[in-house]
Amino acid sequence: LYALADRELSRMRNERISVIPQGRSAVDSLTVKENILLPGALYGTGGAGAETEAEQWMEQLGILPLADSSPKELSGGELRRMAVARALCAHPAVILADEPTGDLDDENTRRVLSLLKEAAEQGAAVLLVTHENEALRYCDEAWRMDAGELRPNQGGPGGKAD
Repeated sequence: LYALADRELSRMRNERISVIPQGRSAVDSLTVKENILLPGALYGTGGAGAETEAEQWMEQLGILPLADSSPKELSGGELRRMAVARALCAHPAVILADEPTGDLDDENTRRVLSLLKEAAEQGAAVLLVTHENEALRYCDEAWRMDAGELRPNQGGPGGKAD
């Protein structure tokens, strides 16, 4: 990694790592679908079926009717699901998810956690940071931050948080 030029490093990050940020990450001048397709469009890695795949992710996440909407028109939960669709559409080796269910109701929380679990089962490394206890049922390994110290979660994966 240290030997790569900035341009090569940027391309590698774009192709191998997806981020679901806690905050707003949409480009307002693009539609919801264009925001989801953006990572692949930057380096021409989206492929011929990218639009169809983006629509499939939007359908699974319940935002397909919003495909041509501006991000300014979306609720916080809809924006969050758009970010999840963008991350999953890229087929990354690594997904970094910061509170990916923060603005979601129970049904959409389970839907997002299930999709992230599926991505992990298909080979992606998924690192999820959350306060959501429901996430414990979907993870292979759980850690918690306690007084500034990172420790294995006593409840373990599939268990209850301390």
